[in-house]
Amino acid sequence: MKNEINNRRYSIKKNGMKTQIVIDVQNVKRGKNPYWIVLEAYVGRFDVNKKFPIEFCGSEAISTIPLKDDENEGLKDMLANDFGWGPYDINKIKKVLGETGISYVIER
Repeated sequence: MKNEINNRRYSIKKNGMKTQIVIDVQNVKRGKNPYWIVLEAYVGRFDVNKKFPIEFCGSEAISTIPLKDDENEGLKDMLANDFGWGPYDINKIKKVLGETGISYVIER
């Protein structure tokens, strides 16, 4: 059985050419309480070897990924669609991520 790579897209309408930021979420860890999780993501556009942590609770996404406010809001919405709100079951989220993880695409 072949694993499919999941992609979620968020696009902001702007004039001119668009560039893409691909956020590859690969792993999940427990957050500061059952209502928070920490997703580990790679963002090739900024640093292909660095893991960027994304702290997520359903209504907030806090990360060091250099995104604009509206882009971060779009990422939060995509994460909420996939993972919902806490309390989180880490094993269920790992099943959602699967072996290949999930890629989120933000267009600038």
